[in-house]
Amino acid sequence: MMALVRSYRPRSGRASISITDLRDDQRAVLRQEGSDFATYVMSCIVTSGYRRRIARQVVDAQSIPSPIAAGFGVSIVPSSIAS
Repeated sequence: MMALVRSYRPRSGRASISITDLRDDQRAVLRQEGSDFATYVMSCIVTSGYRRRIARQVVDAQSIPSPIAAGFGVSIVPSSIAS
C-alpha cells in the first residue's frame, strides 16, 4: 500500500508514513461495496482510532489519482495504482 498525496503536501517527499500521519487529512476513497481492499483500508483507519474524513468516493481504484490531483485530500492505494 502507498499513500497518495499532492506534491505540495508536507508528507509528499517522505519515504514512508504511518496511517496515523494522515489522520487530519480528508481522503479520497474507493467505495467499499465489492472491494476487499477498500474495506481493509477503512478497517485500518478505524483501528487507528480516528474518524473517517471522506472528501470523495470513487468506484474504481484507477480513478483515485484524479481527486488527489484536484486537491481533495489524500488516499491509501495499492502500490500498482500509485506508480
